[in-house]
Amino acid sequence: MELSKNEFRLIHIFMQNAGEILSREELLEALWDDQIFVDDNTLTVNITRVKKKLTLNGLHNAIFR
Repeated sequence: MELSKNEFRLIHIFMQNAGEILSREELLEALWDDQIFVDDNTLTVNITRVKKKLTLNGLHNAIFR
């Protein structure tokens, strides 16, 4: 499965924090801590892409409930 840099980082963050609920702010900071402003929609797009790729590979339940 091919992943962009941010898709890979998102999966890594979710796996490091398994069982925890992460806020959008925490995810934005973890992914784009060096940038002053990132549109909240950018995070939504990245999460949607990760969910789609995991689902297509039979792994959706590995991270998301």
